[in-house]
Amino acid sequence: MSKPIFKIIDDKGRVLIPAPVRKALALRPGDIVGVTAERGRVAMKKAIVVEGGNIPQSAKEAYVEAVMRELPQDRLTDLFELAVRLIREQKP
Repeated sequence: MSKPIFKIIDDKGRVLIPAPVRKALALRPGDIVGVTAERGRVAMKKAIVVEGGNIPQSAKEAYVEAVMRELPQDRLTDLFELAVRLIREQKP
């Protein structure tokens, strides 16, 4: 994309990502994006979540939340029980 698109920030600080930008970045609902401030600009890029490596905690949390929203309730219950068990197994 070479032409800038101007958008207004709403009262909650949100900005709609225009369709041409979503298409150029292959962004779909549920995808995770990284947002940074660089030299007076806001930079955004699609996050590629992979196992291992140095993945920021916020990216891990966003990924888990996005996946959880897609799961059926019975699977969420199973995962909740697993999470409780793992927390109890951790040593203080």
